[in-house]
Formats: sequence, C-alpha cells, structure tokens
Amino acid sequence: MVEIFLMKLNRSEPQDVVDMIMLWPFVAERFPTAQIATEAFYAAFPLESPDEFLGAQVIDIARRAGVHLPPA
Repeated sequence: MVEIFLMKLNRSEPQDVVDMIMLWPFVAERFPTAQIATEAFYAAFPLESPDEFLGAQVIDIARRAGVHLPPA
C-alpha cells in the first residue's frame, strides 16, 4: 500500500488525492509525520525536484482522512 500511496502522491491528480485519503488508514502507521512521508517519497522518486509544499500536501491528505499529522 505504501508504494501505491507514494505513486499517487507523485501524480497528485484530483482522483489520486481521493485515493490517497482512502489509503491513509493503511499507510498512517508507516508515516507518523509529514517529514517521514516526504523522505519516503524522495527515496522512492530520487529524481523529483524538491517541492516545498509536499509536506503540507501530506498533512492535508491526513487531515481529510480525519487524522492530525505533525510536520516533524
């Protein structure tokens, strides 16, 4: 599930966001902070350019799934 979540985060089209919200309960334990999620993202996609808003996007996805996710 983690790999699917990260692929959807990489794409981040509207349907991908809906899917990530639904996937959040399955990956929440693996990503206890937004920083850990973004580190996993860049480990999976090392050629992606840094995105200063990626952590905020992950926090928003978790919030929309009903979870408060700390930044770090």
